[in-house]
Amino acid sequence: IWESKDAKAKLECQVKDVNKLIIDLEEAIKNIEKAILDKEDYLKLAHTRLDVRSNRQNLELVRDPAQYKLIKEVSEIEDSIRRLQERLNESHKKLKDLDREKLILLRDIETKANTIRIDEAENLHGIR
Repeated sequence: IWESKDAKAKLECQVKDVNKLIIDLEEAIKNIEKAILDKEDYLKLAHTRLDVRSNRQNLELVRDPAQYKLIKEVSEIEDSIRRLQERLNESHKKLKDLDREKLILLRDIETKANTIRIDEAENLHGIR
């Protein structure tokens, strides 16, 4: 009985650890999603500035240092969004894995609890 109770207690500690990891990961996911939205806002602004420069009335269209800087800025922002999206996808996968791990642990705890109940019932009735 004691071995089963110890194993059950260890499993319960593991569930607490997994729950903490899940909470931390969910918070990280929220932060990444916010960062992506912020970057997308900057990207829209940079695209708008590029469009304004490209559609100036009565001015000769030239590629000057400001234009190159805007193009580079757009590229950097797009690359940053891509990297953030990759991190977000990885985080969602880790969250799914943690949820699966938690379910397995909870099933194991239930199995241990059933074993303990059976052992206690057998001891109570003098069976063995």
